[in-house]
Amino acid sequence: MTTSETIVRSPGRPRDPGADRAILEAAMDRFIADGYQAMSIEQVALDAKVSKTTIYRRWPSKEALVAEAVAGLTEEIPVPDTGSFRSDLLALVDEIVKRSSSTAAGRCMGRVFADMSVHPELAAVYKENVVEPRRALVLKILERGVARAELRDDLDLELVVDMLVGPLIYRRLISRDPISKPIDRPERLIDTLERGIGRA
Repeated sequence: MTTSETIVRSPGRPRDPGADRAILEAAMDRFIADGYQAMSIEQVALDAKVSKTTIYRRWPSKEALVAEAVAGLTEEIPVPDTGSFRSDLLALVDEIVKRSSSTAAGRCMGRVFADMSVHPELAAVYKENVVEPRRALVLKILERGVARAELRDDLDLELVVDMLVGPLIYRRLISRDPISKPIDRPERLIDTLERGIGRA
């Protein structure tokens, strides 16, 4: 056979979506529990009840596997519409606080932030699939507040989002103080912010 001849290969066995899902879930669980450096493909394979070969046939590296697991953390969070900027924002913050401990997207935040300096691509994937969609929800509520004349119309809305989200992230990652206790903490944050951004 010459090098110009075309080699026809059989397509092989199709991938099992169930195995893919089990591997990605096991990878996320290990990432959250152990961190990127400590987690191993061997343990992921054991947890998912597949072989290492099965994993490497699908993902060339641990980095690629974790990146796809993180990319799958998209969430559908409805935008509250109570008719009031303050009530909308309180409802959204309450939902995000609940998800911070009850969903993989919330629980892996600390791990992503811890590994972002060594593996910035993981942080980029998390930002695209989790952080930016949540920011968009807050931005929409702020825009409605401006349209309703509840908020000043000269606001830098992107900066206001940072001012709102920053304290929540600080309490979660730096002070380790649960942001849901005492129960009035989101209200205090929003009320303090509203004094500066609300219409007089």
